[in-house]
Amino acid sequence: MEIVTSEGREWTSTLIKRTEYTPDCKNLVVEFNNGQSYTYSEISDVEYAEFCNAESQGRYFGTNFRTKKPYKKTEETPQ
Repeated sequence: MEIVTSEGREWTSTLIKRTEYTPDCKNLVVEFNNGQSYTYSEISDVEYAEFCNAESQGRYFGTNFRTKKPYKKTEETPQ
């Protein structure tokens, strides 16, 4: 398993451009390739590590986070 940090990470995904995970509050900011950004909450360290190590981040996101975790539109995109 990959070590979880709060640093942002770029992806080569057809869906996801960038993520930033904050382990202390279990929030995951997802910046999509279309420029929109959402904050998903209640993401455990294990779930984020599984997301990072998945063969497809977009597929993992769609199956495990998209409609199963609380979320809100983020006003600012992560840096």
